[in-house]
Amino acid sequence: MLTTALLVLEEAVETELDPNMVTPGPLGFLFIGVLALAVIGLSFSVVGKLRAISYREQVREEIAAELSEQNAKGDAQTGKTDSAS
Repeated sequence: MLTTALLVLEEAVETELDPNMVTPGPLGFLFIGVLALAVIGLSFSVVGKLRAISYREQVREEIAAELSEQNAKGDAQTGKTDSAS
């Protein structure tokens, strides 16, 4: 098996190819097109997920700020201070 592979490799090295005649063909172009579409689709997906994560963080920060404001108002109404708790 190894000798067969070596013979094929040796024959491929000995054969000269005209660079103008070697093309990827329609299958190669189709493969590159599908690959490009997959990369573009994955890029849109990643951007969407990153935006969702960013939005969630922003909402959590807003909720935390509102809760701290409510706690501060509640403490002020009851006469408590932050140092007392």
